[in-house]
Amino acid sequence: MLLITGATGFIGRHLVPHLVELGYSVRILLRPSPFTPLLPEGVSVETVICNPDDERGIQSALKGVTQIIHLASAEHSENPESHLSFEKTFAEVLFHSAARAKVQRVMYLSHLGADRLSAFPSLKAKGLVEKVILRSGIPFTIIRSGMIFGAGDHFTLPIAVTMRKSPGFFLLPGEGRTSVQPLWIGDLVMALPLFLEDPRAENQLFSLGGPEYLTFREVCQSIKEVLGLRRTFVPMSPGILRLLSQRYSRHKPSMFLPTYLLDYLATDRITTLDTLPRFLGIMPERFTHRLHYLKTAG
Repeated sequence: MLLITGATGFIGRHLVPHLVELGYSVRILLRPSPFTPLLPEGVSVETVICNPDDERGIQSALKGVTQIIHLASAEHSENPESHLSFEKTFAEVLFHSAARAKVQRVMYLSHLGADRLSAFPSLKAKGLVEKVILRSGIPFTIIRSGMIFGAGDHFTLPIAVTMRKSPGFFLLPGEGRTSVQPLWIGDLVMALPLFLEDPRAENQLFSLGGPEYLTFREVCQSIKEVLGLRRTFVPMSPGILRLLSQRYSRHKPSMFLPTYLLDYLATDRITTLDTLPRFLGIMPERFTHRLHYLKTAG
């Protein structure tokens, strides 16, 4: 039995159907919510609902579980304190319980740049969770990925929405020179089960990205062309953009990029180009080859 956290998020909704198609027995762990969760469609999975700090509930959810894929995150929250608290508390309870349940393997999806000493909440949270996993004693595979793109993502879609709302111009953080390495969701979904079953990946940390390095300006140019928009790129101080985003993007989309994306773009987020081809034999898709979903998104 495979337990998935964060199964209703962007990555989880793509991954769970693939796992079921491969023949895995899947159980998903959900938090109580007044809203109907966006469950993966057309697949049969077990569902357990409990709070992330409910140790007894999580112990119950782990019965019969041999492997965990931990995707759950609050990184898109506009409240950094609750974000850090959620990720750390959930990880401590989940992996303490998993060690007691003698789970055989845990896989965690982290970020390039994850560091528990980072000044940026999202990257700090990922670093803290990595530390909890390393201390748990459970065999692990940690995947630090570049930004993942695909239908329903938190990378290209916010850029597209912001670009549509901008009146003739688009505000770039700095000069848009930060380098990124976008990874298509289809390639990540194909890779995760292969890593999970490969004994060479046990107790290893992998850094993954797409097949090319792009500046953020190049990313935005590609999205602009797909959308058929005319926008002038206007450089702006990342600090000023952050203040504007915090003020105007808290409750609804605006013409300013969300703060979590500005955090990610504070420095280059790249790794080697050959990990997927060399280790798994996967040739990842180029960024411009998979942007068709943006034409009808948002």
